[in-house]
Amino acid sequence: MDIGVDTVHQRLTFPLRDLDGVLVGISGRDYTNTVKPKYKVYDHFEFTKLGFPSHETHKSHILWNGHLVYPRLFHAAMPIIVVEGFKACMKVLMAGFFNVVAVLGNQVSDRQRWQLERMATEIWLWLDNNEAGMKGSVLSGMEFGAPVRVVPYPDEREQPSDLAVEEIQLALSGVKDFTRWLLDTPPAMDIYQAKRRKKTNVGY
Repeated sequence: MDIGVDTVHQRLTFPLRDLDGVLVGISGRDYTNTVKPKYKVYDHFEFTKLGFPSHETHKSHILWNGHLVYPRLFHAAMPIIVVEGFKACMKVLMAGFFNVVAVLGNQVSDRQRWQLERMATEIWLWLDNNEAGMKGSVLSGMEFGAPVRVVPYPDEREQPSDLAVEEIQLALSGVKDFTRWLLDTPPAMDIYQAKRRKKTNVGY
């Protein structure tokens, strides 16, 4: 996965690539557990300190691991599994599922949605098992033009990276249709209905 170490800023580094595989940025994770934010997309400060030209990257434009998924799905009809972060993506890969990308946040952006719809027959959302992840799953799922499913968690653990390989495989075998998930998850349905009312009130 081309993960490196930046000893100057004391961060593990993750390459950010577009769908063509071109390196467009770097994200760094603090490995001392003393610096905030823990994850940071490098900008002017980090690049110039390392002796590189100033550069800005929008992580909302990136599907991490997308450059490897895209060519393998070009002639195949398969879903794409969508998780939030680097660790979750790598853990799902370890479980044997190459068709996984990370959106590097708790909601799919418009640019990311366009890329996903271009590649996949279905979108399987597996965002974090917390309030932000649930909200992101609802709001993202409402916007897709492709069929959406949601991957359930077996318990209260928050991320796919918290699960064993066998648990990941089992969770992905029980993926739920987006509407069925809403009906089975009252807090998610509340978010969905509130968003629908807001759209109605502004004239949609």
